[in-house]
Amino acid sequence: MSCIVFTLLTLNYVFMLFKGQVGLYLFFQNSILFKSSYDFSGFTIFNKIVSLITAMVCLISSKNYFEEKRFYYFESVVLTSTILLGAFIMISAQDFLLFYIAVELISLSLYVFISMKKNENQALESALKYFVLGAVASAMIVFGAAFLYSIGITTNLAKISTMVLYLEGNMKHRFYIGCIFILIGVFYKLAVFPFHY
Repeated sequence: MSCIVFTLLTLNYVFMLFKGQVGLYLFFQNSILFKSSYDFSGFTIFNKIVSLITAMVCLISSKNYFEEKRFYYFESVVLTSTILLGAFIMISAQDFLLFYIAVELISLSLYVFISMKKNENQALESALKYFVLGAVASAMIVFGAAFLYSIGITTNLAKISTMVLYLEGNMKHRFYIGCIFILIGVFYKLAVFPFHY
């Protein structure tokens, strides 16, 4: 019985996040908000639906695990909702600053997720290591963004992508260096090879 109640509460809690997004979409259909920083289109709504379904499946399937390990299930629901909110922002981000805020929102929630086993030293140590490496990765992302900002004095991704076609010489090198730093930082955050240690 408690599993059914927790499942319904989880579905309700996670769906409330999405309901606000759909309401905004119906009001601002196929539009870009906040001076072209946030995109509401059918493609972004589809990706948000996929993210929502994935989060719900993860929460429902992990209920027994959290009961078995005697963790607080409510904490995992809140953290998963925070990660989902970061994913929603990242999906609709059309500006690099908004993208960076979404990445950090997801990362901070994951740091807390890792350290949920408060009685185990390995969990706390790994959370601290992940936090330090995440700080280095964030610095790489911001450094790469500074290179991209120096090209066109904008953080809007659409404007930067149109400027790339007309870059020459030193500006093209700045663009490539900025992209490399951003990719290194994102690969650290995602633990993609060869940054998976």
